[in-house]
Amino acid sequence: MIFTSGAQLTSAETLLRQGGYGLLSGKIELNLTDPDISIAVVGRNLADKDYLSGGGDLRSLGIAIGYPGEPRYLGVQVTKRWQ
Repeated sequence: MIFTSGAQLTSAETLLRQGGYGLLSGKIELNLTDPDISIAVVGRNLADKDYLSGGGDLRSLGIAIGYPGEPRYLGVQVTKRWQ
């Protein structure tokens, strides 16, 4: 789990301000010894929280650009270990 207390993402005073937020991620893994395979279910940003991961501004034009953070991600991971 990741928490942040807030951030100002540019040098401009109020163009890109963001309050604190938390992200919930996890992984459940099953390890098989024969044939030495692991299978995992992986999830990131499970609550699908909207947040900015960065940004920039053109103060002279009054423009701010925010880069959205990663959306909810769910995946399956299979790993084979070779001896």
